[in-house]
Amino acid sequence: MQDANKIMDVIEREVSFARILGTPVFWSVWLVAINVAFFLIAFVVGLDRFETFPMDFTPIQYVFYSGMKVSEYVAQGQYWRLVTSMFVHLDFMHIGFNAYGIWTLGPLVEKFYGGRRFIIIYMIAGIVGAAGSYIFTAVPSGGASGAIYGLVGALAVFGFKFRGELPARVSRSFTTGMAPWIIVGIGIGFLDAIPFDNAAHLGGLFSGGLVAFVMRSELDRTQRKKREKAVLVFFVASILAMIIPAYFWSLEIARCMGSAQEYAACYPERTVPIER
Repeated sequence: MQDANKIMDVIEREVSFARILGTPVFWSVWLVAINVAFFLIAFVVGLDRFETFPMDFTPIQYVFYSGMKVSEYVAQGQYWRLVTSMFVHLDFMHIGFNAYGIWTLGPLVEKFYGGRRFIIIYMIAGIVGAAGSYIFTAVPSGGASGAIYGLVGALAVFGFKFRGELPARVSRSFTTGMAPWIIVGIGIGFLDAIPFDNAAHLGGLFSGGLVAFVMRSELDRTQRKKREKAVLVFFVASILAMIIPAYFWSLEIARCMGSAQEYAACYPERTVPIER
């Protein structure tokens, strides 16, 4: 009888997990598309407008400097850069790795937590990561890696928190199985030869895990009205956290990208190394 109960428990876990894996995703695909689209636009505009600029930056970096986390401008009140910097990628390898990270990790988090909770996790991790970079790193930076590390943290928490509902192999893969990846990824960031922004990575990792810890998963069938209302509020706030900074970024682009003279007047420094 005990063996039969164990078998039934294993079957129930596998069925629940398979049900979640069959859920379609939307937001993960959208995030990959928007990041790639921004990069391609910056690539085309950069080659057209900044090919003859001094090569302290690449043409792509010249364009994206308008939206990077530049601590000097954040301190002056351009807090929208803590969001826009999440959509800034500095070369083809940078966008390639981060788009792959969103493409592979994003659907899992979106399936496990639902679309609204996925966006909340992604945006909070990205913003906290950028804020951590602002506090601890003076070098200009950009990229979705803080948000991606937030997805890693969310999956690790998911595997631990719901280990009683998940198949054992899945729980292990998201907890002990991810530990070497996290350790190596963070460890590489301490090498001076590779310009990784560990402040953003660690900020995203811990904040993403914390948000996931307090959230209901799709494994939990119970619906609490107050909690669902809170999720809706945070989801709307996350969408606004994309739209409003995009507006201010567009104003910055209109102010500074019209000509070489306008650009030089906005950003006279332009020679500071950039971290990814």
